[in-house]
Amino acid sequence: MPEKMNNISLLDCTFRDGGYYNNWDFSRELVRDYLQAMQTIEVDVVELGFRSFPVDSFKGPFFYTSDRLIESLDIDKSIKLSVMINASELIVENESSVERVKQLFSDKSRQLIYMVRIACHFHEVEKIIDTIEWLKSEGYFVGINLMQIGGKPEDEISRLVHIISTTNADVLYFADSLGSLEPDDVSNIYDLISNSWKKDIGIHTHDNMGNAISNTLKAIDKGICWVDSTITGMGRGPGNAQTEYLILEIAEIRERDVNISSVLKLIDTHFKEMQFSFGWGKNPLYYLAGKFKIHPMYVQRMLSDKKYDEEDILSLLEYLKEVGASKFDTSLLDQDWDENWMSTEGKYSPKNDFLNEDVLIIAGGNSVSHYKDDLEEFIIKNNLKVVCLNAQMPVSEDLINFRVACHPIRIASDRLKYSASKIPIIIPKGRLDKKIVKHFKEISLLDFGMSIQKDVFRFGDKSCIVPSRLVLCYCLAAITSGKASQIFFAGFDGYGSGDPRNIKVQSLLNLYSNTKESLKITSLTPTSYDIPLTSIF
Repeated sequence: MPEKMNNISLLDCTFRDGGYYNNWDFSRELVRDYLQAMQTIEVDVVELGFRSFPVDSFKGPFFYTSDRLIESLDIDKSIKLSVMINASELIVENESSVERVKQLFSDKSRQLIYMVRIACHFHEVEKIIDTIEWLKSEGYFVGINLMQIGGKPEDEISRLVHIISTTNADVLYFADSLGSLEPDDVSNIYDLISNSWKKDIGIHTHDNMGNAISNTLKAIDKGICWVDSTITGMGRGPGNAQTEYLILEIAEIRERDVNISSVLKLIDTHFKEMQFSFGWGKNPLYYLAGKFKIHPMYVQRMLSDKKYDEEDILSLLEYLKEVGASKFDTSLLDQDWDENWMSTEGKYSPKNDFLNEDVLIIAGGNSVSHYKDDLEEFIIKNNLKVVCLNAQMPVSEDLINFRVACHPIRIASDRLKYSASKIPIIIPKGRLDKKIVKHFKEISLLDFGMSIQKDVFRFGDKSCIVPSRLVLCYCLAAITSGKASQIFFAGFDGYGSGDPRNIKVQSLLNLYSNTKESLKITSLTPTSYDIPLTSIF
């Protein structure tokens, strides 16, 4: 067995990485049981949390990991303690990184903390060299975590590793922050780093694609000395390599026995309920995020917010794949479209196009393709105005008069489909971020304002109030505001009796029909909704 494989250090960072789910606010009982379990299974280093500057929102004690907090904990002397600092907090205008880091550590800190890790994006490395040297001069064991290494050019990795090799840092970690690496990637990165860096190398893995453990074991096989893990994998997005699994692998490498009963009890008592509540762990959405090199916080944030359904998340992932989203940008998720969203008046009056017209709204059901030829003949024969929901092209393009869309995420993800044709889009333009609107320079955007208010349909000349963000509600409101004669449906096949989605749409249709100004609706294709049917034959 290679000598290095016997010198593996296991660092558990449950409180630091897991804090992304509970705002770094762990109960005293959990902390007590966790520290006892870490002692029992002989974890080498416990990273208690971040050491950060104050922020405006609530963060629990392990976001700051103050000297006072550490002193209050019953920690066995066999456990070495670590904290992590973010390089981004040290890099500010008109203040050196050293002066910033001095504000985070007191003389007492050195007596309590063994290791300080600095999390760096590639563009931050050269700006924190002096910080590394100051921490070393204070006696800390210093680790550098090079984040989001997946997909970075080899020459850039080599250049930064060479720069770090000129410092007195003790261990250089590479972090699979996006969970996109495969074992072969880990092997190649290790070889690349070890060309210039002759000290210890560490790895921090994420489990987006289910590779956290296999990537860690590959790294150990290559000769890595430091590995990270968390209890149940609790960590940002899908989480990390699981301590309860990795300790068994390391014990075998060390040729030691390990009793994980204390960890299993810890999981059963404290972590099972948290995992059920917060939902970390791999799933197909995190897998896609890893595959597309998308920051996992996008998925984590959406999964924790009931206003996003799976279709929303898939649509946004497609959009983020195209624009590139390795860095988390909250503005892409801050498109307000919750139940209290209010809009300004639009500029488009649907009466210009729909007054006294018979209008066909086409959805995406399979019945449209099944009856396509007959449906197109019916459209021509009856001179219908045709409106398609979102970016579908269910019938010949020359028969489609308008598209209607209102969901910011869906609009963003479908923008290339819209661009492939010149069909005008009725849209609440004021709801959209300018970064999205700029993609529609060649398309006519008809700005019809929209507000959302529970259980309300209201039809104005250039805006409406609807009870839901569902595009069907917005489309019905636009056509009704336009004083059309009647409405036909096609492709509204439904989801089957008892399906919650079917119930939801039916309740909205009932609400619309009971509104004073509503128009008659008739379906031209088979539907499970309770609306009148007619034949196109």
